[in-house]
Amino acid sequence: MTNSAIKRSLLKSLNAYVKHFETPNTREDLLAITSSILTFQQKQRSLTITFNRSEALIQQVVNLFEVESAVNCFVDSETEKLVKEVHQWRRSLEGQILISLNAYVQNFHCNQKMNLPEIILSIIPLVEDIQLHKSESESLIQRVISKFDFQINIDSDSQILLVNQTTSRPNVIQFSPRTFKSADEKDKQIDNEIEVLRKLLQEKRKLNQPQS
Repeated sequence: MTNSAIKRSLLKSLNAYVKHFETPNTREDLLAITSSILTFQQKQRSLTITFNRSEALIQQVVNLFEVESAVNCFVDSETEKLVKEVHQWRRSLEGQILISLNAYVQNFHCNQKMNLPEIILSIIPLVEDIQLHKSESESLIQRVISKFDFQINIDSDSQILLVNQTTSRPNVIQFSPRTFKSADEKDKQIDNEIEVLRKLLQEKRKLNQPQS
């Protein structure tokens, strides 16, 4: 596929993603979304492109983006399928990182002075085997930090549970035509699982607090 063809495809997918899921507030948001679309296609081996070449294409696609075009664009079924899978992958990755970060903080008795971005960067390769672009990583870091709770206390049994859940997660969320039929349900499932986990850990923390 030529550069021009990839660029047109990425722009079409970016428009579809924005129309369905997210109105970006900044150029950095657009870069992160476009990077994720490209990374997901590389992860699925539906697109082969070098890392340096993809960085340039991402910038070019974002330069062409117009909000009005995204809002009014026609989205074909194939592109809709792709962006829903990309959205699910982004949310799943965010959940895996958040779970791993909670376990890491408890295991090493970290405090609020620790460098969260640096720790998250070290966790990403453990749960995702493809290299993320800079804009993707920065966006992921900010989303995880915004949901992170230093007060959550995780016991050793929970740590084992979290590690098992994190390592098995990529095998649970499968991006195939069968799961695409319930894309909205999958998205809600990810939200629900993260919320249930947070409540579970908060309850454990309350039980471990000394009685007055």
